[in-house]
Amino acid sequence: MSVSLSDQMAAMAIVDQLRHREMEIQEHLDLPQRRTDVAERIRTYYKNNGIRFNDAQIEQGVHQFFSSRLMFEAPPLSRKQRLLVRLIMARRLLLTWAFTLLLFGLLILGGNALMERRENLSALNVSASQDYQQRLLTRLNATALPASDRQRIFRWSEKASENIAAGRLKAANSNLDSLKYYLDYAAQPMTIQIVDRPGVKSGVERCYEAAGCSSNSTRGKAWYLVVEPLDVAGKPALMEVTSIETGETRWSKLFAVRVGYDSYLKVREDKLDDGHISDLMMGIKPVNSLVPYFPKGTIPLQMILEW
Repeated sequence: MSVSLSDQMAAMAIVDQLRHREMEIQEHLDLPQRRTDVAERIRTYYKNNGIRFNDAQIEQGVHQFFSSRLMFEAPPLSRKQRLLVRLIMARRLLLTWAFTLLLFGLLILGGNALMERRENLSALNVSASQDYQQRLLTRLNATALPASDRQRIFRWSEKASENIAAGRLKAANSNLDSLKYYLDYAAQPMTIQIVDRPGVKSGVERCYEAAGCSSNSTRGKAWYLVVEPLDVAGKPALMEVTSIETGETRWSKLFAVRVGYDSYLKVREDKLDDGHISDLMMGIKPVNSLVPYFPKGTIPLQMILEW
């Protein structure tokens, strides 16, 4: 089989290329020998041409040449390239600042949104309190109350208005709840009866003389009958009572009403007769009223809470 000249020449070109590359590699791998050969050829050249030379200078020059021969020298950077390099080197710091600014912005946006939500909620709460107040005032105006009772209840609305204006909605709603409670209380009729059951006194005798009172005299004494308010179903109910002794006002299911000596004695003798009181009726709280009414024989609105 014959081989063409073109194939041979092409293959030899590749082989020569590989040989040349291997020779270059061997030169770089045997660097000390390469420096020695180059230095010797320089000396021979200088001698043949009559040039004076110094061996130390030749050795130094050859070393410097081979020291920098395999070093990579970066090309000079443009202004844009230098800026890009600085940005890349400082990317961690830049990312930190960017994250901080982003977080700060989100906090501001979140704070503004939260504040706006609170303002909207506050406006809704104010509106709800004002609507509640208006409904109660409409009910108050439609209720036939004595002027003194109406003014007493209306004070709760005035307090509520002050608290709404000051943004104290919790206090305002508490005032309005009190107004509603008084309206409910005024609308409820009650009977007031003398207490007639074991374990509870039916009457109380008080001595207001500093030196004491004689058992055979009525001087310096006051008499009270212990009573309880009942609703229309006959169940014990609360009534607002102010004590003439302490000035304390509170809601109570039991209190004592001051009566004359004859009325007190009559009830006392009735109970001693058979252990029970035959006529328990003491007074009423009319519908649309805050104040109880007691018939003749009582001292008007003189009541106590403790005995």
